[in-house]
Amino acid sequence: MIKNIFKKYFVIGIIILFVGASVIPSISGNIVKMNNNIWSKPSNFFDSETIYVDNDSECPGDGTLGWPYCRIQYAIDSVNEDDVEIRVGSGTYYENIVIDKDNIQLMWNGSDIIGNDTGKPIIDGNNTDDVVNITADRVKISKFIIRNSSDNGAGIKLLSSENTHIFKNIIENNNVGIKVMKDINNNYFYLNNFYNYYQNANDEGGNHWDFNKTGNYWHDHDDYTDKNSDGICDKEYKIPGGDNVDRRPLVHPYGSIKNNDTEKISLTIQEAINYIVVTGEWQTIYVKNGLYYENLNFDNKHYYLSLEGENKETTIIDGRGNEKVFYFDNSKSVNISGFTIQNATDSGVNIREADNICVYKNNILGCKRGIYSFSGKGLNISNNTITGSGNIGIYFLEFSEGLIENNTISLFNMGIDIKSSRAKIIHNRIFENGKEFPAYHAAAITLYFLGDGFVYIIENEIYKNHGNFIFVGTIFSKGQIKHNNIYSWSGKAVVADLCWVYAPHNYWGSEQGLKLRDVRWRGFFWWICPSDHRWDFYIPPLE
Repeated sequence: MIKNIFKKYFVIGIIILFVGASVIPSISGNIVKMNNNIWSKPSNFFDSETIYVDNDSECPGDGTLGWPYCRIQYAIDSVNEDDVEIRVGSGTYYENIVIDKDNIQLMWNGSDIIGNDTGKPIIDGNNTDDVVNITADRVKISKFIIRNSSDNGAGIKLLSSENTHIFKNIIENNNVGIKVMKDINNNYFYLNNFYNYYQNANDEGGNHWDFNKTGNYWHDHDDYTDKNSDGICDKEYKIPGGDNVDRRPLVHPYGSIKNNDTEKISLTIQEAINYIVVTGEWQTIYVKNGLYYENLNFDNKHYYLSLEGENKETTIIDGRGNEKVFYFDNSKSVNISGFTIQNATDSGVNIREADNICVYKNNILGCKRGIYSFSGKGLNISNNTITGSGNIGIYFLEFSEGLIENNTISLFNMGIDIKSSRAKIIHNRIFENGKEFPAYHAAAITLYFLGDGFVYIIENEIYKNHGNFIFVGTIFSKGQIKHNNIYSWSGKAVVADLCWVYAPHNYWGSEQGLKLRDVRWRGFFWWICPSDHRWDFYIPPLE
């Protein structure tokens, strides 16, 4: 009897279990399945601490990752607990928002949630009122672009707040960037970039405009002097409205120097270089337009680093009249591109015992020596404009596997000087050098080879140099000079001294080719089959 009752209830239990399984929701991520119907989980389904917003979401949304709110204000209004993160996707939000609840963290999601927008989200006040009003404590706002208040409004206004942190934002095109009302104290503003009309900030309370040794970038600061090159202005920035100051204003807008692979942002280029942790994988440090007064050192490390400027005309590294702008000491695997490198008493780029250094697509200006290299291999100098008033445009000493290609080299005493090295000199424009150099040496190219040195000089345009075109010297020097257009020199075309040089099929400025009066030599030198016409080779234009 008891056994039969047990069997009866056991069967009933199994039936209840199956029925329950059909009505109890199954949960996976942000999707809820009930009775075979799929619907998005509401924001209060669990005690979630994260709410999502994306302007591409269908309105109104419910704040989940699967169905974000379409407006930032909707997310703020939905908050009913402390310590809530509101993560906002990329895009433009035309809103005037009010944060009236404590402990809200308003931040960029780091990427778009729906759609294909990129970059920091934009809160645009559409020229109406204040863009953001804060009447709550312990609020955090980071990584937004906040813009377009009314003519008497502010990008962010603190009406009543304490221990609020506003950081890593771009605040632009507002009447006042940040306005803090009277008796509002103990709030923090740092690592923001300010570009506003009337005032970048106005603080009638007592607040902190720098934090953890860094302040903000102010586009209207009157002195960006940085004598110790730490990325912090030597002069503090006074905040209108009271006695507040930014004690550590930034020299450059925050985010100007960034490691694209680690996402580490630095205040100086040298700091970014020092932060490199060698992993064997290539990393890129990207530098935005600006004037950077730095002298950069690469020490004994295999970097695997590309240092890239945004635009070689407007991303300028100035050596402040010190010896070197770039200095490589036993370094390896570094690419430098996209900069103007200027104002050094020794050299724009100085390379010693370094391997696989590539200097390309730069302007190197106003340096005694454009590029100086001593001992190493795998040096690539290409697509640069190297202009100066000093000794040498490019100097190689005891370097192997060097390439000098598609550069413009002018206004030096000597264009290129190669000693004891193996190199190829191809597709360069070398002109107007040699005004102040002794006549016996060369204005355009000087070659001294020892041992296994061998230089190819092929398809270059070499013209209007003062003094001799080329000097080749020292016993057993070897080289090949062919298919070049060489004309308008004021001294000798060739000066050769105890050397072995092969020079066929060059154009020497006339149909008659090279004349004996244009040559001075002692030893072995052949110019064979001079060309009676200019060579029509293609030198790619510099970008």
